[in-house]
Amino acid sequence: MDFLKLAEKTFNKITKQGEHKEESNEGGFHIPSAIHEAIDKFLDEKIKGDIQPKIISHVKIFQSDFLNSLEQKVYDAFDHTVDLDDQKTRDVTVNPAQSNTKERGLGKFFKEIGGMLADEVEEKIEEIFNPQEAAKKYIPQLKAKMVVELNNSHDGLAERFCTFVIEHMKQYIKNSLTKKDLFQHDFGDIISDVFGKNKHKSREIEDGDVKSRELDFESDEKSRDLNFDNDGDKSRGFKFESALKKGVAFLEKLFMTKLQQGLDAIEGKSKEYLLGELAKAQKALWEALPDDIQGPLESLLKDDNENVRDFSDEIREFFQKLFDKLQKRIEDISKEIIEEGHRLLHDRAIKTVEDSIKREIDDKLDDILD
Repeated sequence: MDFLKLAEKTFNKITKQGEHKEESNEGGFHIPSAIHEAIDKFLDEKIKGDIQPKIISHVKIFQSDFLNSLEQKVYDAFDHTVDLDDQKTRDVTVNPAQSNTKERGLGKFFKEIGGMLADEVEEKIEEIFNPQEAAKKYIPQLKAKMVVELNNSHDGLAERFCTFVIEHMKQYIKNSLTKKDLFQHDFGDIISDVFGKNKHKSREIEDGDVKSRELDFESDEKSRDLNFDNDGDKSRGFKFESALKKGVAFLEKLFMTKLQQGLDAIEGKSKEYLLGELAKAQKALWEALPDDIQGPLESLLKDDNENVRDFSDEIREFFQKLFDKLQKRIEDISKEIIEEGHRLLHDRAIKTVEDSIKREIDDKLDDILD
């Protein structure tokens, strides 16, 4: 609900009922429940309703970008098995159709990690491991496992972050409200009449330069009419409407000021909280990566019926060394992509919150000035 409409609704409700409940902030100031309600509704429905879907979308984009980048880099790692240690500085687009084990020097790689191999053994290994064909089989299995891990590790992250931001904004705004904020300018008397402790009397208590005073009313009629002239219902209605608009504009401007102050006040906490949430997600991913990478690699040694091939010890030892090196490289690749993706996700989420609140402030202040 728009804050302007909600404020008007709560004004009308209070003046009709003549009573309301108050809550105290940390400074001991009793804030009318109508203002509590307006703050909660605005932040929950307007701000959170705007930022949460966007941040959920940012998380999904991060996950999609990660999977796409991982696929290309894993192809690259498989295709350049001879010089895996140099891949951090390379970004080569691989055409699977161009793969050839002899051209890539896989025979030299055999010698690097396995020593001298008999010609027939080398031919058998090349028959089993053509790099691009192996990557084609491996990558879908790896991605399937990573989708599960990404969903589990980021489940509810956007919602938790948005709740943290909104609740801290509420806390700041409510605790920063003072008597002086509400009982200032020419509108102070109207605020006192509407939000006083009872329908007969309202007190503006000393707060800084604001001095104590009491507003006494001669009758219930004058209290309900906010001290308007008894010139008839039409006159009173016009004056009340005018005063109401002035009061709503005053409250809205005050609220926008507090909203900006709250955004500045919680900026550091919001960034720190989100970093903590992303760190938890990374920790879960780091723990899952070894098994998620190793399982699909081992499946490359299975036949079409998912049975493990019967290899000689020499061939099995070779593949173990090859897979150990590939696993480390793919693990490093995954961590690099995740860390970079999380940095972008963090920045986008923080900017989404700032943009949403600042846009709302600008729009509301423009409405007030108009």
